[in-house]
Amino acid sequence: MANHVTFTVVANFLFHPTTHQILGLVDYDCSHTGHPLHEFFFSSFSLSYCVISAEPAVASALFHGFPSPLPASTLPTGPEFRDDDAPQWEAMAMFEEELRREGAARPSSIEGAEGIAEVYGFMSEVCPFYFVMDKWVERQSEDRLQECRVQQAETLAKALAKWSF
Repeated sequence: MANHVTFTVVANFLFHPTTHQILGLVDYDCSHTGHPLHEFFFSSFSLSYCVISAEPAVASALFHGFPSPLPASTLPTGPEFRDDDAPQWEAMAMFEEELRREGAARPSSIEGAEGIAEVYGFMSEVCPFYFVMDKWVERQSEDRLQECRVQQAETLAKALAKWSF
């Protein structure tokens, strides 16, 4: 499957001026081939539609179905949605319904998705992406690197304890 990574960033879509129908995707810089679930690890933060969520209620809704009635949403304070805004329940539910209507893969329809997301979240916590970026590592002092090692050891211990290891 072709993945885009920033698929749900509204600015990446071309809309019909009067019907507002999506006509096309105009941003291909993050496109790649990958598993359909991979799209939901990265591309949906601005809608809160992300399977790696700090909000257990969001993850539960994406894997097991949305509650009825939906929890209240708090509108963002700025001109656009940001990754750290409160969950946008109405937008997430509409996005989920459109994916379902079109027969597109979504977290609730991908077998084993919840377990895969849990492992992916574990990997991301234990080894953040910047740890393998030579330029980032080179810019850190030895004290800072040691501090990161200690923090990651604590993170690993917590994750392994959660999984009863």
